[in-house]
Amino acid sequence: PYDPPQEVLDEVNQEDLPSPAPRTAHTEFLRRQFVEAHRARWCQLDYEEFSDAQIAKVQAHYTALVRQIDDGVGTSVAPLKASGRYHNTIIIFSSDHGDHMGDFGMVAKGTFMESSIRVPMIVHIPGQGEARVMDEVVSLTDVNATLRALAGLEPAETSDSRILPGLPHLPTCPREYVFGSLYGDFMVTDREWKLIRYGNGEVHLFHISAAPPEQTNLADDPAYREPVCRLDRIMT
Repeated sequence: PYDPPQEVLDEVNQEDLPSPAPRTAHTEFLRRQFVEAHRARWCQLDYEEFSDAQIAKVQAHYTALVRQIDDGVGTSVAPLKASGRYHNTIIIFSSDHGDHMGDFGMVAKGTFMESSIRVPMIVHIPGQGEARVMDEVVSLTDVNATLRALAGLEPAETSDSRILPGLPHLPTCPREYVFGSLYGDFMVTDREWKLIRYGNGEVHLFHISAAPPEQTNLADDPAYREPVCRLDRIMT
């Protein structure tokens, strides 16, 4: 539920929040699935009508919940700093999924759209030097290999997990691609492109850095035949 305490919600400035991604023709079948899923007995909510005012409320409430997470991280880190152990502690902050927050007329998760699958990945390692941003593609599974390497352990033999790139004193083999599968739908993405094949036969290709994001499906455009074929071979 989007239910932050009122005192936290009062700190959110609605004007600071970005506009949601508009609904598109190529995501309407996803929205249809979303609406039907939330009508089910487990949820019993009807999003057939989802007004701009309702979306704005969801955005504000979700932002307040994120603010609570920020405060919680601070509460966790404070004792480490007070005891002098912060500079000898490895901290990895991430999440299991995002939230559409009104993008394409949806909330929650369950698609390969960026607002659903793109999550935080912040690593604090003692002695790592200046903070920097890496643009490599990574997977949540890479946390396993990273923590094992930092603990001086060998990687698990059967794991696809890789050491996160850019960390000091650790060998790394950056990923070229990240794959995803969900309910018979499949995705592959690199730093620039994302190809999705849905179980109903729909194919989507997005240029990830395009603005506004994921508003144009390029899969059927002859000019983008090369990335479609290349990523399709990799996915297969």
